[in-house]
Amino acid sequence: MQSIRKLAAAALPPVLARPIRRVVARVQRNQEDAAGFRTSGNYGVRIAIDPDIVSPAILKSISSGGYENSEAESVLTLIGRDDRVLELGAGLGFIASVVNLRCHPLTYCAVEADLRLIPLIHSTLKLNGIANVDVRNAVLTNDPDKLRRGNVPFLVNTDFWVSRESDGCIGIDVPVLSLNAVLRETQATILIADIEGGEVSLFDEADLSLVQAVCLELHPDIIGDRGVHSIIGSLHGQGFVYDCRSDHYVIVFRRPASRWACAARCGADLR
Repeated sequence: MQSIRKLAAAALPPVLARPIRRVVARVQRNQEDAAGFRTSGNYGVRIAIDPDIVSPAILKSISSGGYENSEAESVLTLIGRDDRVLELGAGLGFIASVVNLRCHPLTYCAVEADLRLIPLIHSTLKLNGIANVDVRNAVLTNDPDKLRRGNVPFLVNTDFWVSRESDGCIGIDVPVLSLNAVLRETQATILIADIEGGEVSLFDEADLSLVQAVCLELHPDIIGDRGVHSIIGSLHGQGFVYDCRSDHYVIVFRRPASRWACAARCGADLR
């Protein structure tokens, strides 16, 4: 394998270099798959995989560097060493790993509704030498009816990145925790959320008084234009302003006239 890598790195004509590099990449992927992980093509983070859970489409996105790339680029400019981060929709633990490797926040709480992903999050963190992340299986809400029930139905999809809470569906039951209670407990200053439409009601009755910046992936195909308008209006109503670091559906809101208004904090230049 080492000799093949040296050959791929050598100054060869493009007609020879391209197929050799493809062979090297294929061999590397096969070795990583056998070891139970894939290396992200953008930040070099090792991501734990299980072929029964992580679909071929998601594997391809990880290897190409597209997996959660917009979210990573946005949050890396927001977070510093004195921040406390709460992430909703932690997936495979990629964002938690990137943030902790690059920005070293004071605390990090990663919440994921899909119980199947919890062991993979722990494995991803371990693969990257990260030991200080609080990982929880739950849906966070301030909805009193959901809090009284204690759980909500969660629709599991073959591509886990479109699995979501869905009232009226037949799905797995996921425990519910109070968003405000977790915000108070963690003293979160940064809120990250990618929860497949759950964002539409996330900020209802939310106490964001300690939160200084929000990075949120919108899903207009699920929540519609009215849902997008409601979210933006809710954040504006709580004193947040739209930040130019937003990227398409990944939007950033921050407190005005604060240190979060400054240029990149730990930044994409560390990539």
